[in-house]
Amino acid sequence: MREFGTQLDEFFKNSNQSPEILHALFEQHCLSSIHESIIFIYWNSLNKPKINRLLDRTIEYLQLNKEENLIKNPYYLKEIEFNEQIKNSALLHDAIMKNYENIFLLLLKSGFNSNNLLPDRKTPLSMCVVVNNIDPRKRLNYIQLLIEQGANAIVRDVNNVSPFQRLCGMESNYPVVYNFFRDYLLSVYPDEIESEFNSGLETALFNWCVPIVTDLLEHGATFDALKNVYSFEKFLSDLASIMFEIRRSISYIDPFILCFIQIILHNSPCENYSICIERFIQSIYIPGVCFEANSNPCEHPSMANVKNFLYLSVHFGYLSKTVSDRIRRQDLPKILTMPTENLLASQAQRQKLVDTLNQHFDELTVKYHKNPVSLKLFSIRKIRQSMMKVNQKNIEQLNISQYLKKMLYSEQKI
Repeated sequence: MREFGTQLDEFFKNSNQSPEILHALFEQHCLSSIHESIIFIYWNSLNKPKINRLLDRTIEYLQLNKEENLIKNPYYLKEIEFNEQIKNSALLHDAIMKNYENIFLLLLKSGFNSNNLLPDRKTPLSMCVVVNNIDPRKRLNYIQLLIEQGANAIVRDVNNVSPFQRLCGMESNYPVVYNFFRDYLLSVYPDEIESEFNSGLETALFNWCVPIVTDLLEHGATFDALKNVYSFEKFLSDLASIMFEIRRSISYIDPFILCFIQIILHNSPCENYSICIERFIQSIYIPGVCFEANSNPCEHPSMANVKNFLYLSVHFGYLSKTVSDRIRRQDLPKILTMPTENLLASQAQRQKLVDTLNQHFDELTVKYHKNPVSLKLFSIRKIRQSMMKVNQKNIEQLNISQYLKKMLYSEQKI
């Protein structure tokens, strides 16, 4: 193998050599066809990136993926299936992860199963959506090729996570990969849309992917954790663990606030918005203010985002006066007393932050607590307008949840 790799490397270093020399090299070291030889060598060289890159380059150089050059050999594939050490599915996964585009295509065209599972039940499609080191357009090409070969887009892994749900956790998938996968689910898996979009929304929120959160809400997704205060507290607890323990940065609070704003704007079903908003301030915002070691607490998290969040919460009647007063009385004073990692944040700065927030609460109380604006009809109309863009003819045909369809019917009766 070492001698073969050296000779293959020398061939590509010399641009004057003909394809016949390359064919002769494979005939010298391998007993089967060049297509089968490349797969066999790749199979036995998964941890040898130099050999793999040379194999990928060989396929491109000899145009082996062209239909007229491709030789299918069912017997060889049967032998691969028989091998117990390396499953044939691992080859497709590996080619995707390492971005060997030509090897990947050769494997597909040679009959490798696009739905084969790793021990954790991840499919090649599951790998495509999370390989962040590959350009999104190339990632999309992998996905389209797998789907053309019959890849199942809704297979869930051992953690009960589908490819679309994983996709929603990476903002780099938006819009190229995300839009294609969303529209593919809408057209091919209509019965799975509600569960796929709802689980995708939770993943997007957990990874603060604002554009994906916004789009899923506009397509009728709902955040199940909001339907129960306890489940939302658990969600915030997990989120706080990531921000303050694992990644140790409050830079993620601002995009999460923007996501929360979208939930409010889309009137997502919630057991008690006031309590959930209060829990967010207690679990995420105030600890975040006191956590960051290198930032001015009056600026990070963004005061503009916080003010907008509170404004919408009060303006649309989500934050009651009772809970608002409790936040001011019990929670905001903690900003002055909680230990802070920023030794340069003076008590005067923290007091200024508390005063600014209290002033904003005062302004909102005067304006909206007596006459909050109903968001229900505004939200439904926004969803309807979004759906009209795809030329849906009636409510039953809308690719949204039953919850939102019922709300649309109710509006028609008004």
